[in-house]
Amino acid sequence: SSAETGEALFDVPVNLTATDGASLSEINLAWDAVTDVVSYSVHRATIDNFASAVQIPTPGSNYFTDTT
Repeated sequence: SSAETGEALFDVPVNLTATDGASLSEINLAWDAVTDVVSYSVHRATIDNFASAVQIPTPGSNYFTDTT
């Protein structure tokens, strides 16, 4: 675990997929679940630059539908 944050360190999720949602304003994200993880940190950016990304609501499973 991390001494600075007190958070456990886990493997990075793999096999991320993004598919069209039920409407034009939705996108479905899914990835392989990581053992013992209870929630994920997902960020969104309009350009390929993590520094400009904002965190979206934390999903408690290995999928998320973004509607914003």
